[in-house]
Amino acid sequence: MTPLRVGDVLHGFCGGAFGRDHYECSRVEAIAADWVVVRSARRPGRGYVELANGNPDRLAKYRDGSECRDCVVA
Repeated sequence: MTPLRVGDVLHGFCGGAFGRDHYECSRVEAIAADWVVVRSARRPGRGYVELANGNPDRLAKYRDGSECRDCVVA
């Protein structure tokens, strides 16, 4: 599987990596060895910033938004 990259869009709940109240699709803004920072993909520049601790590769599977009805990102 391709590693997570800055600019990737993660769809939905993401297995709870960003907390129990995170349901929006989000764009990756920064990645390090043990954390990922995302911001709302619907409101770029105005959305909330959220942090997930742990290996970023575990989030790569949430990039597939082929069935995401809420995502309006091109």
